[in-house]
Amino acid sequence: MKPWGIIITATLFITASAFSAGATSTGQIEIKADALHIQSKKKVASFSGHVRLVYNGARFSCDRMTVHYNEKGTIRNLEAEGHVTIIQEGATAEAQRATLDTETGTIRLLGNPRLVRDGNTLSGKTITFNTHTGEVTVTEASGTFIMPTESR
Repeated sequence: MKPWGIIITATLFITASAFSAGATSTGQIEIKADALHIQSKKKVASFSGHVRLVYNGARFSCDRMTVHYNEKGTIRNLEAEGHVTIIQEGATAEAQRATLDTETGTIRLLGNPRLVRDGNTLSGKTITFNTHTGEVTVTEASGTFIMPTESR
């Protein structure tokens, strides 16, 4: 008989940039994972196994996540690895790896990244998008786009 894994739920209260464009707020971040390892002196928290993060309408899921924070508990950046999915405001991003810099609002997707919104698909070697400005940069880009038709 296999033992059941213990599910650890960690709720971090922090001040961080919102994931929506142009907004900043004080919010609650909820992270759920099978395991949690905290290195207090280094200000690093590592989550593994079925990682789920929810914050201000954005939902992250991945196999592993490392969160770097400062003395006040504010997230500086995070790294998500393995089957990364980010869902926000009708858009879905997928990759094998993603990084988030909360100061600049930049999310970078690596490892077969793909961004889907309103039936449009964008992929490339890397996809970088800024949550503050809405700007998207793709290297080696390809995609499928649905062009609106004019009503007559």
